[in-house]
Amino acid sequence: MSEPHESPVHAGDSPAPGQPGTLVVVVDGRIDAARVRTLVGWVRGLLDGGGPSRVVCDVAGVTPADADAVDALARLALMARRQGVRLWVREPSAELCELFELVGLTRILPVWRSGDPPAETPPAS
Repeated sequence: MSEPHESPVHAGDSPAPGQPGTLVVVVDGRIDAARVRTLVGWVRGLLDGGGPSRVVCDVAGVTPADADAVDALARLALMARRQGVRLWVREPSAELCELFELVGLTRILPVWRSGDPPAETPPAS
């Protein structure tokens, strides 16, 4: 994730052609406990305007895959769900996917690989 004075997200991209209304959140580096609240706050602020109908959280650059990363993604999914927005996790590492499975979050944090076709419902993980 970027430095605290910078936005931890990049918004406005589309995960695939033909996907309007999608907010792409690109997170990289280490997600420590202090940055979980920052990340959730930034995304909440972007969703408060009522724009995007779905969020894709690109975590390809997240290292290490640990409990703080899982906590951040679970909190993002909960916050998005409360706002009526769908959330997908794009390009998680194998280790992060194993953690999702271990803590029972595979149904809450659906995985979207870059080769997956655009979909209105979460793709199968």
